[in-house]
Amino acid sequence: MRFLFFFVRRLIASQRGTSGISLFSGIAISGIALGVATLIVALNILAGYRSLFSERLANLDSHIQTVGYGILRLPQMNASMAKIRNVLDSTCTDVQPFIDRLVLLSSGNRKEGITLKGVLPDYFKKKTLITCTSGSLKLNDDSSIVIGKTLAQKLFVKQGGIIIAFALKNTLSLTPENLPAVQRYRVTGIFQSGLDKYDNAYCYVSKSSADMLFDFLPDQVSGYEIKLTSIDSIPGAVAKLKDALGPSYYYSTIYQMYAPVFTWIKLQEQPIPIILGLIVLVAVFNIVSVSLMLALERAEHIGVLRTLGAKRSLITRAFILQGMYLGLAGILSGNIIAWIISYLQMEYQIVKLPATVYFTSAAPMAMPAESFVIVSVCGVLLTFIIALIPSFAASRLSPVETLKFQ
Repeated sequence: MRFLFFFVRRLIASQRGTSGISLFSGIAISGIALGVATLIVALNILAGYRSLFSERLANLDSHIQTVGYGILRLPQMNASMAKIRNVLDSTCTDVQPFIDRLVLLSSGNRKEGITLKGVLPDYFKKKTLITCTSGSLKLNDDSSIVIGKTLAQKLFVKQGGIIIAFALKNTLSLTPENLPAVQRYRVTGIFQSGLDKYDNAYCYVSKSSADMLFDFLPDQVSGYEIKLTSIDSIPGAVAKLKDALGPSYYYSTIYQMYAPVFTWIKLQEQPIPIILGLIVLVAVFNIVSVSLMLALERAEHIGVLRTLGAKRSLITRAFILQGMYLGLAGILSGNIIAWIISYLQMEYQIVKLPATVYFTSAAPMAMPAESFVIVSVCGVLLTFIIALIPSFAASRLSPVETLKFQ
């Protein structure tokens, strides 16, 4: 066994001695390291996007939104909130009632159709990703309204400006019996979330103001926004709510509300491991070329060993170990490179992105252990399989042919 490892070191070492690796071995290790690092970093970026979107969307909206079917108004607001908290117990972090209806906003000669949302005064306290660009997000009275930055630009309105809201109270059609309600609001704050759905299509007023505008009773709401401790708790929480609240409620999860986003992430996850896996496969094939080159370069050594009685199994094991050494060195180096790149991006956000396109100002990055483990395990298996080819070829070298012209 000691001789086997000595022979492997001689295969890997440079011609000038055993202190360094040969040029061929260095190229093979570098190729595998770059392939592994590229694949891990790509998977980490996808994991970062998934985590970012899950956190951001849940913060801006909720993990679960429950509403009445159609335009059904849900009664007994306080009792329902207590029941939801009791049913979900420790998995529930917040429950926010809301009223939402479509309205027409008018400012000067400009008009925009948006969703007006009536919320409680503490609604924005846990919306940490919503930033106030002007004024305040506090809904101090029934004449206050908070709108998105994009919507404010469309309406040419600033903080302190006046907006007129037109809304239908009972039905979705305008009739002589159902004339539109009109409410005058003063813009007390302008917010920015980074998502067009909010900045362009939502505005917020106090719940009491929405009650008057849409003719709701004080204990009636359109629905509830429910936040959980983890996105993984959604399926179990929905099942509990269905059993506890009955058939009058309709449930939408973050996956359903933002299906295009999560579908896009899933589509990106499917082809990238295959495409980048080919990079690793090409890099691993370097082991074949390197091992075959080394077999030719050390042909006289193999010939001498075979002449002295070394079995083919010894030569086979030696080249398998040599291939595994190169593969493991490359995989380990690739993991280190990927960890360094991921860490630097997470800490210093080196790679910047346009926030209006990618919803974030820097490339998101996460470092889940499974990315490193899966790529490393697959790399080791590929390395072992590929290493069998040159080991088989080297063991078949004829001692007579290798020593004939030496």
